[in-house]
Amino acid sequence: MALDKLTIQELKEMARFLVNRGSIATNDTTQIAVLQRGWVAVGKFFQDGEVCRLEKAKHIRQWGTSKGLGELAMNGPTKNTTMDESPTIRFHELTIVQLIECNEDVWRKFVK
Repeated sequence: MALDKLTIQELKEMARFLVNRGSIATNDTTQIAVLQRGWVAVGKFFQDGEVCRLEKAKHIRQWGTSKGLGELAMNGPTKNTTMDESPTIRFHELTIVQLIECNEDVWRKFVK
């Protein structure tokens, strides 16, 4: 790789990778994590190597939405959403089915 031939976009991608250390999501963002075996949780996401964690976490037992987890991520919990308090949740990155980035402004009052 010739460093002097990199485009601005390639340099930005490299910088983002180095800042996030290759994380699958940006650290300290609110994420809904869908994990293997049906577990769904929300919290502040962090990754250190292969180990991920959700701090200020809640297990989402019932979505309570008509449009799925995307609606929950964008608009926050509904009156029909059931979430259970949880201590920090740790899991291996390979157990993640998907991560959904949440609207920070909406989730700030629920993930604290």
